[in-house]
Amino acid sequence: ALARPVAVKVIRPALLAAAGVVERFLAEARAAAKVEHDGIVVVHAVEVHAGRPCLVMPLLKGQTLEARLAAGGPLPPAEVLR
Repeated sequence: ALARPVAVKVIRPALLAAAGVVERFLAEARAAAKVEHDGIVVVHAVEVHAGRPCLVMPLLKGQTLEARLAAGGPLPPAEVLR
């Protein structure tokens, strides 16, 4: 509705039936909402779409962790700490 790019985090359908998964997912959203820090993404909203809970967050620029690890192997300790 706001015409801005966002990231949407969802639970895989196969995991929805596992005990406690949805509760942990929502606890993650509540915990993130309580903290303001440059290293923690802001959760704009928690929605339910087609029966699946979703976290709506800003779409961050840059390389994914998966791509970074594939390109250079394990991260050096100094980069992890940064």
